[in-house]
Amino acid sequence: MRLQLDTKEKVIRLEESVNLAEFFENIKELLHGGSWREYRLETNCIIKWATPIVVKEYPYQPTSPWITYGPDAPTTINSTTECIYDIEV
Repeated sequence: MRLQLDTKEKVIRLEESVNLAEFFENIKELLHGGSWREYRLETNCIIKWATPIVVKEYPYQPTSPWITYGPDAPTTINSTTECIYDIEV
């Protein structure tokens, strides 16, 4: 699943159809503490992907930052930082 997470505008963008159970499982891991409820969902978007962050595994401790991989990818996704993340899960 590939999604774009805009923490400034509080938007989650999807280019294609996804399984809802998989979507909510991943969103709850990416946006801890129920902060995902503040976001709106935009679908069928054309997104110019810029070096997506590839999430290979989530931490087993909720206080730890999740692990991300990819060229020039940040080591954490911070929902309080106002920016746009291109994420591949």
